[in-house]
Amino acid sequence: MVSLRTVNVVEKDLVDGEWMIWLDDELYKCNAAAQYLASISDEELGKKMQDVTALKSYCEDCSRVWGNVKEKFTTLT
Repeated sequence: MVSLRTVNVVEKDLVDGEWMIWLDDELYKCNAAAQYLASISDEELGKKMQDVTALKSYCEDCSRVWGNVKEKFTTLT
């Protein structure tokens, strides 16, 4: 039983680590997209407004989750 708990803890740590890497990658992509959007014309931006709105919402969600993660780590230290 102890061995099974140990395996579960290790597996949870691995999954959590992979999720953190994924979240970091998504935040990097959001930053790159924001830089790209800042470089295009207002006319072109207007044509893509629905996509921009969806991207903004997604990136805000990622940032909110990252903020929650940072807050939890802060309370642990």
